[in-house]
Amino acid sequence: MIADEYVINRIKSELKRTGKRRDGLASHLDRSPAWVTKLLAGRIAKLSDISVAKIEEYLGFRFFETREVQMSPLDQKVKELTKKPEFMEVAFALINLHEAQLRTYYEEADLNMLGEEILKITSKTKNKKEVAQRVIEMLIKLREMQ
Repeated sequence: MIADEYVINRIKSELKRTGKRRDGLASHLDRSPAWVTKLLAGRIAKLSDISVAKIEEYLGFRFFETREVQMSPLDQKVKELTKKPEFMEVAFALINLHEAQLRTYYEEADLNMLGEEILKITSKTKNKKEVAQRVIEMLIKLREMQ
């Protein structure tokens, strides 16, 4: 962790709040009191993870606290419902229906794209044999992509 102004001020305020001394912190860190003085003066650039853990342990705080996120009433209800087999059956049925609708949508979109590509080929090419050849080549490429 970078020993920036926040970290230094937090250590100083926790020392004051707890009434603990710098030399006690130094001893807990297995460091010299001079090292702690350098740290609090901003002359130590980085703290190891072990040092951070020991500082937090000695002073009884966390540099960065994580809060438990409150679940919304809707999330709580969904969590309850997912424990019921009958709800899950309905949920899976809806998911399957949605996936089927999406497949149909993409199949239609693919057909529209295919039609547009064929129109481009026919508008650029006047020779019917060449049109057929290009359309077949395009279909082969599409098949290989799938």
